[in-house]
Amino acid sequence: MNRSLYNENSENILRNTAISKSDIFNIIGNPIEDIFLTYFEFCTNDLELNSSKFGLENSYFFYWDKEDVNSGGTYNNGSYIMYVSKEQIIKLNEKLNENKFFTNYRLKRYFSLSQCIDLEYLMFQTSIIFTYYHEFAHLVQKREGQFDNQISNISNLISYNHISEYDSDLNGCQFVCLKIIDLCELKSINSNDDVFKLLAVGLSGILITILLFYKKEFKTDTEIEPFYLNEGTHPHHIVKISYILEHYHEIAKANHIDFKIVDLLKEAFEISAIYFDNPKFFTDYLDLYQEQIPQINNYIGEIYDEAIKLKSLMMQNYSKYDL
Repeated sequence: MNRSLYNENSENILRNTAISKSDIFNIIGNPIEDIFLTYFEFCTNDLELNSSKFGLENSYFFYWDKEDVNSGGTYNNGSYIMYVSKEQIIKLNEKLNENKFFTNYRLKRYFSLSQCIDLEYLMFQTSIIFTYYHEFAHLVQKREGQFDNQISNISNLISYNHISEYDSDLNGCQFVCLKIIDLCELKSINSNDDVFKLLAVGLSGILITILLFYKKEFKTDTEIEPFYLNEGTHPHHIVKISYILEHYHEIAKANHIDFKIVDLLKEAFEISAIYFDNPKFFTDYLDLYQEQIPQINNYIGEIYDEAIKLKSLMMQNYSKYDL
């Protein structure tokens, strides 16, 4: 991918949508321009491959020149637009760009695996994969306003925002899991322990993505948000993590890989704690998860019961990928 194609894409967005020039991050000349271009190529190539399968003609991707959100997907002026914040790429690169992360003494068990696989790069990849396919699902949901037209079909007890997030999170996490499975096949990795570790790296990429913009700036004294169920614009982080983990497990089992859910969560939490340099935060999250499992599982069941009523969701359209 060269600069001219990126510039051409930006010009098309400005010409055909209501997005302004100030919204689009200019990556040209940036110290990590090559990284921005790499993920730009991945996203635009997949949009070109899959958007027409879902009726998403006129689809665009760009880097958002703001810091308030990770990413977004919207229907704008007859076009489907997906964006990722420049800050997500910058923050991931700060921690994962020098192949030093997995040399941390607390991750010494990953040393042998890191000799054949670039684990930092894999973690970066899984964050972007999760983000991209999460937002792609939002585009599918918003196809010509179909999702909005079906809101009247759902219970007043469940926020339709929670349902759309649930659907998008499941789409993102399943592609991360499939990425890890494909990598194991490509590298002929058959050891249960090594497969488990790679799945943990993939899951930690998802967790980091979810938490990266928590309170906009993740500090060592950040505390977990008070637990809630059907409040807020998004499900509580631990609810999101719970249904993502469950779906991740289901995809792995369908591919003849099994593991104990709590063991994988603990492993991914440890990797994430090192990333954020905040072990207490993740210990508190694990405690909250174990304390609230019955309520969390009941609420996830309620979300699912409402989600299956909505034909516009990705979970009802997944077969169109034709994988």
